[in-house]
Amino acid sequence: MHKRTYILLLGLLLGLFPDLLPVDIPARADFVRTISTREGLSNNSILSLAQDPAGRIWMGTCEGLNIWDGTRMDVYSTQPESALRLSGNLVERIHVCYGLGTWIVTDYGLDLVEIGGAVRHFTQFKGVYRMLAWEKPEQCLVLTQAGHLYNFDGEDFLEISCPPLPAFETLLASHPSGSVIFTRHGIYTGNLMTGALDVLDEKNLLFAQSREEEAFVVGTDGILYRFDYSHQRLEYLTDIGDEIRAHGEIKSIIRDGD
Repeated sequence: MHKRTYILLLGLLLGLFPDLLPVDIPARADFVRTISTREGLSNNSILSLAQDPAGRIWMGTCEGLNIWDGTRMDVYSTQPESALRLSGNLVERIHVCYGLGTWIVTDYGLDLVEIGGAVRHFTQFKGVYRMLAWEKPEQCLVLTQAGHLYNFDGEDFLEISCPPLPAFETLLASHPSGSVIFTRHGIYTGNLMTGALDVLDEKNLLFAQSREEEAFVVGTDGILYRFDYSHQRLEYLTDIGDEIRAHGEIKSIIRDGD
């Protein structure tokens, strides 16, 4: 199962970055398997992807959540007969927290699919909102369009009292501690939980994705950078401007070997 999953993700990535294919491995069509409505996918428009510890692929679509184990597709939606009922059918983001469960961001609320299979609904978050979650420590923050920040305490979301944060629509990602914030108008350091932030870099960003020890960011000039948390600096990687213009926006970045 793990091998098939890796090939599926590789095929998706090579659509955006064909130059990443090793030169000593011939590009053969049988390396890539296409998963579509023929295999039971509820909708071919994929909005989000994630992989759980069991190797299953979670796919968010415009018509619900799909979980693929390599041979079988389970589909979940808002319908009463759905075994795993969601708050909304538009699944915009999926984040796996290995010790807690899986967060599902929908247009009508935030759902937590616990490891045991139970689903918890947080329907106070509807419409447009930002969710930041990390595996270590297992934490989830939600920033609403009105500028209110909420922290998950294991049972429910509690509002954090803090000064105004960077404009809601500009927030891209954050370090798990909240000490480094990536926005469309620059990189900030300080404390997200208190709102005490200082400008580190005024570079305009298109994309940011945070990990435990590093982050990957893309500037509006199409340059891909690695952000080193230990030294709090950007490291130039490559120019992917042509790929972005040819294939559209970036959804996720996976380092070779992950």
